[in-house]
Amino acid sequence: MRFAKILIAHSVFVAAFLGSVEVRDQVYERSLKANVHRIQAGMSAANVVSILGEPTSKNISDIPGVYWCYGSSTWDRWSYGEVYCGEIIFEMSDHRGGHVVSPPKL
Repeated sequence: MRFAKILIAHSVFVAAFLGSVEVRDQVYERSLKANVHRIQAGMSAANVVSILGEPTSKNISDIPGVYWCYGSSTWDRWSYGEVYCGEIIFEMSDHRGGHVVSPPKL
């Protein structure tokens, strides 16, 4: 009987944890989608961070510049690590603190 109670308690804890992660991802996704239209070409990196927060990842490409990525999937972030880019991506310059080169693409 005691084992059954422990198993049920553990199951409830796991379900609550997984559910809270999913709710957090949905809230963050709504926030990103509500604010992404505020990002315009020429904005400074500090302005972008104040609107969207820190990027999920920063990817460097063959051309000068850095791509900032924003995504809300905790599961994909854990699975793919630093290569996870998410749904929102835009190019930042890589000099003088950086600024938005091209507006975000959804």
